Amino acid sequence: TQRSNVNLDLLMRCTRQDVMPSVSRKSALPLLKVAVAEEEKTGVNLKNTNNVLRSRCVDACVEEWKETLAKPLLALESRDKNISRILAANSVEHRDLPLTIQVELLEKALCAAKIELDDVKAELLYREEQVEKLTSKLSGSQHHG
Repeated sequence: TQRSNVNLDLLMRCTRQDVMPSVSRKSALPLLKVAVAEEEKTGVNLKNTNNVLRSRCVDACVEEWKETLAKPLLALESRDKNISRILAANSVEHRDLPLTIQVELLEKALCAAKIELDDVKAELLYREEQVEKLTSKLSGSQHHG
């Protein structure tokens, strides 16, 4: 129908990269839901087109994976219902999305988490080496004293 085409068209025009260069963490998931819902209504799949709204929303969610994806899931898994209630105030929103997009989000978030973990490990190793160097210098200087 013409009306839904106009909605998608309007959505795409209002959220073009030059108009809306970045998507905030708070609005990424809701905006992604709207974009996907509009795509489904019009029967258009913008995944592999130049529509950057969808990919920018995914990127924003992935960038903030701890808040947008992990925290709500942890709240759901939590044994302590009080913690669960507090954290899940904003429920597991990404589960409202189609499965393919959920998988895309979670796969990218998993990769982001791995990169972050590797960075932390590398930093720890470097610090351990620095401590060892200092310790051997100190113990070496004590023997000469």
